[in-house]
Amino acid sequence: MLISLADQLHEAIQEEIRFAEALFKLGVEKRDALVRVETSGVDELTRREQRVLIGLGSAGALRMQLTSRLGDCVGLAKPSVTEISRKTGEPHATRLRSSAGRLREALTKLATITKTNRELTRESMGFVKTFFGLLGSNGQEKNGYGKPGYAPPVAPGRLMIDEVV
Repeated sequence: MLISLADQLHEAIQEEIRFAEALFKLGVEKRDALVRVETSGVDELTRREQRVLIGLGSAGALRMQLTSRLGDCVGLAKPSVTEISRKTGEPHATRLRSSAGRLREALTKLATITKTNRELTRESMGFVKTFFGLLGSNGQEKNGYGKPGYAPPVAPGRLMIDEVV
């Protein structure tokens, strides 16, 4: 049973790595679409990311379940793949350690591209808010786009737009 669980855990980790790598590739595409300001591309990539995220979540849940079961089998109070690999014999120990390392790398890369995309999205939203702020800065009491209780400084944006029109 121990060997079967170790094989299942290895396969679950491999599946999680595949999902994480697919999500990373989508993240790179999304970053490029955000930089090019292709909103339809960003929307499509977001939908694709959501589908892959479901798979990644399922694979992660299976990995955690198998880690717990295998940890119980080898007598670990707080099981982890690394600790399990220390308790299992070869070739399982090497395969599990290697897979865990690859998963860490894949998730680290994924976290980096996700952070980059989050910052690009915030920056883009800042531009949109600035644009609407310029459109709405005609001295009206309620702009409709500001934070409650926040009175943005009066900008000459409306005057510039009126002069162009």
